[in-house]
Amino acid sequence: MGGVVLIGASTGAPRTHHLYLGSMPEGFSATLVVIQHMPRGPFIHGFMRYLHSRAPVPTHLARDGDVLRPAEVLVVEPGYHLRFRKDRRSVELSPAEGENYFAPSMDVTFTSAAQVFGRHVCVAMISGLHAEHDGLSGCQAVRRAGGKVLVTDPETTPCYHMVRQIREANAYDAEAPLFDILRICADWMRD
Repeated sequence: MGGVVLIGASTGAPRTHHLYLGSMPEGFSATLVVIQHMPRGPFIHGFMRYLHSRAPVPTHLARDGDVLRPAEVLVVEPGYHLRFRKDRRSVELSPAEGENYFAPSMDVTFTSAAQVFGRHVCVAMISGLHAEHDGLSGCQAVRRAGGKVLVTDPETTPCYHMVRQIREANAYDAEAPLFDILRICADWMRD
């Protein structure tokens, strides 16, 4: 399969990641990158402990120069933006310096993935409130590059506003329950 699966998450999502991680299909070989809006500070450490306890694959905070590995979860640290290097094998992490209201920014990571991986990108938008439209232009960039965008359904989405803005802009390919997003992304990336 290869490629990257990007999870766009904000308000309501921190305690729901286990729903898709626990349903990771056997043979899942994409790198999974979680862009979770949260404040800088100690929250990230509790979040990482939570992910470590729930993910069936290695999970860690992304560091500048990290090599992309199949079936691994990278989490973007608050206050940083993650971009993909043109070699398609590693990431670049940079401190956010006023370029986006949210750091990590979904738009920064999604757009970078679209430029580097083209159709080998799947985005899943899973939750969030009013995030100044973060994620929308990135989802549009992914679709223009031939990648796919999945939104979670209202029944399994804790805070539906960000997901709804993607739907209303018609910047998505399909809707699914939160627990099914990795299977669908894996199927799309195999095609």
